Amino acid sequence: MTPLRVIGELELNRNVDEFFPQTEQVAFCISHIVPGIDFSDDPLLQGGNFSYFDTQISRLGVNWEELPINRPVCPIMNHNRDGAMKHRVTKDTVNYWPNRLEACAPAKIEQGGFTSYPQKIAGIKNRTLSPKFREHHSQAQLFYNSLSEHEKAHVAKALSFELDHCDDPIVYQRMILRVAEIDLALAQQVAIMVGTPTPEKAGMQNHGKKPGGLSQVDFAPKNLLHRPELHI
Repeated sequence: MTPLRVIGELELNRNVDEFFPQTEQVAFCISHIVPGIDFSDDPLLQGGNFSYFDTQISRLGVNWEELPINRPVCPIMNHNRDGAMKHRVTKDTVNYWPNRLEACAPAKIEQGGFTSYPQKIAGIKNRTLSPKFREHHSQAQLFYNSLSEHEKAHVAKALSFELDHCDDPIVYQRMILRVAEIDLALAQQVAIMVGTPTPEKAGMQNHGKKPGGLSQVDFAPKNLLHRPELHI
């Protein structure tokens, strides 16, 4: 075991100047750690890493990391973009990785990038996922197949409305290809609505299954015209 090495000292030597910006808006997010340390595999800690971050979004807003009391001194890339109360202007065209422009690549280990220690996991902790967890289409197909015709029209209009906010033709084409993996007719309809090349074949065959209870029509109110006691 590596012996303890003192790297610094944190001293609390004064009270805050103003309560709300320096205390009330503090976001103690346990998923934020300095380079050189890592999380243990404790289930409670792993759950807290997610829930604390989600709590701060609900309490302070999606851009809580840009508040002065929570913002780090050094410039960082946290992949956040837009949203309410955004302070900084994002100048790059993309802020995620991987991307088709090969931009914003994470730092390599030899460049100072952080890597987790490969802890050996065996026995009851060794959980493996079946190939079913890598199948991302059947549930979307089930949902779309179960919709009524007017609900399917709403889906097509919603997709075309959101795509209309983008000015990059490649995004149009790639989105249409993804939709074609759910339903070819839907992809063709959206492609016509947004003015992009129409796909000729499905990226994945729709299984055609249509379960009940997923459409709002399945829960429509009963016809009241044949119940005179309810009429005034």
